[in-house]
Amino acid sequence: MLLYCVPVANMRAFFLNHLGKNLLRLLVAVLLVFSVQLSRADQLSLVPMPPTDKEPEWLLGSGKANLADFAKMDVPDGYRFCGPIGARTLLLRMRNPVPPNLVGILAPNTGKWWIVLSFSDIGYVKGMDRNTRIDAEAVLKLVRENLETQNELLTRQGMSPIASVDWASKPVFDASRGSLEWAIRAETRTEKIVNLRAEMETQGVINHTVRLLGRRGALDATAVELDTADAEVIPLKDLVNHITFNRGEAYADYQSGDKVAKLRVEEIIAGAEAKKPMPAYL
Repeated sequence: MLLYCVPVANMRAFFLNHLGKNLLRLLVAVLLVFSVQLSRADQLSLVPMPPTDKEPEWLLGSGKANLADFAKMDVPDGYRFCGPIGARTLLLRMRNPVPPNLVGILAPNTGKWWIVLSFSDIGYVKGMDRNTRIDAEAVLKLVRENLETQNELLTRQGMSPIASVDWASKPVFDASRGSLEWAIRAETRTEKIVNLRAEMETQGVINHTVRLLGRRGALDATAVELDTADAEVIPLKDLVNHITFNRGEAYADYQSGDKVAKLRVEEIIAGAEAKKPMPAYL
């Protein structure tokens, strides 16, 4: 699980043009957190790229969007969806890492926040049922162990390193929906000058993820939420309910011989370490 910073200055002009003037409340957030595999291929995706002349194309709700070849989403009224090409352009313009299997971005027409959709082809996760229990402390331990490596990547990008991570909501499995859900609070501390004196400014954001398990892997919907008392509540679970796997792609469609995930569920949530030859993408 990588933790990434979003330069506020880069976000301001772009999103005011594309998602609306109400984004100013979100601009105080400096982090975007979502799960991707910490592999060599993913590190290459962290290299900043110049923006293209082609503007992202948005599908306005209500409408139906294809999520690659494995799922569909009914985009509700008041929301807009951008496919993988446009979503990649958006993330690169914000100097934001792009997950290798980016599916798209969903945002309200107000432009106050957004949800990143990505697919992890980890294979079928065996043994998930109503009795599944997840060791939250083991997950958090793995995330913290990877923090040094993640901060090295952030520093190369000229972004603030992550000072601390903790659970905002511990991971749980919903057997009726076939979904994992968790939320992590990440915090940065940046030095700023006030009245000719150096002060530390603390900024935090909650990264809320709902992961839908399918036959070939998992579809992640990750929302960025301000860690403030007056932050708008993002209806992530309700929006995820608008996603359905195509015929033959659901978790229940598993067949003998399908690729099976070789990681424990705790490792799947935390992300595989770069130094280990993990056969899964996350």
